[in-house]
Amino acid sequence: MFAFWENLLKDSRLSQLLESVLDKGQFGFRPKDGIAEAINILDSAFEICQGKIQPLTLALIDLKKAFDSISHASIYYSLEALGIQSNFVNYIKALYSTPSTKLHFGGNISRPIIPSKGVRQGDPLSPLLFDNVLRTIPEIVGVKMLAGLTNHLAYADDLVLLTSDQPGLQNVFNIIVPVPRATGLEINISKSLTLGWVKDGKNKRIIFDHRPLVSVNNRYLESLDINNTFKYFGVKFTPKGRSPFKSDLRDKLGVLRSAPLKPQQKLFFLVRYLIPSYLHQLTFSKIYGGTLNKLDKLIRSFTHLVLHLPHDTPKVTFHSSVRDGGVGNT
Repeated sequence: MFAFWENLLKDSRLSQLLESVLDKGQFGFRPKDGIAEAINILDSAFEICQGKIQPLTLALIDLKKAFDSISHASIYYSLEALGIQSNFVNYIKALYSTPSTKLHFGGNISRPIIPSKGVRQGDPLSPLLFDNVLRTIPEIVGVKMLAGLTNHLAYADDLVLLTSDQPGLQNVFNIIVPVPRATGLEINISKSLTLGWVKDGKNKRIIFDHRPLVSVNNRYLESLDINNTFKYFGVKFTPKGRSPFKSDLRDKLGVLRSAPLKPQQKLFFLVRYLIPSYLHQLTFSKIYGGTLNKLDKLIRSFTHLVLHLPHDTPKVTFHSSVRDGGVGNT
């Protein structure tokens, strides 16, 4: 039964309907590279903040087991709010109310248990789960971007809120927090974080805001330190924007170089783990030829040192495969 409805919901006409009703800040569930777009918008927010001296306050919100805890009643409400015909909504209700499970223990069998919340990962109804939360965010708050005012970035249950000041961010939380509760969702305070930049108009600059910025249920969300980093879809960010690759790679190569390992073991970790760990970040970053050359030079210098290679070793040696007589730094 589930497979039948999945195929129906994936019909192109319904996909077009979904595209038209989804919140504009939702980059998931759409036939495009939403991850790259969300990363670039977040990076642009930092660039505008730093370059145009524009205040920025943001929060990265983690929802506890969102796909497991969403209530079925909120799904039905979302469908009705989007203007979906009642016959279709009734079919969905029947679909979710029919499955049941029984517990077998010690020779006893429990009564049928009908789940009242939760959907499977990849369920076609997933796009509707978080729509109620996104639609409650006030449109008058946000940060000025090239495409207009932006106040949130969402990819499925990953949510980033952006405002121009701390009171605005707290106000957004005061509005949206009751909504997840009503739908069965809960903000994971210990895994959510905030950061902020405030404008120093007198000196025409922005300064980092070290204060706790947002409280939820009388608990403050973690406020990121200026020297800390966070990851957004696998791409490392600092409070100033994307983390610079060169210094990060240099630090990790230094750790690997001083590790109590044999030269061949260091090379193994370099080729199998360290270099591949940067591929995802490089794919979703604004990278230039000069930066790639600098990264390549760092890796070649490291290989030179740990393998005690002659100074006149040609570059092709480092990038050729081991089968062809090279080191295999590819």
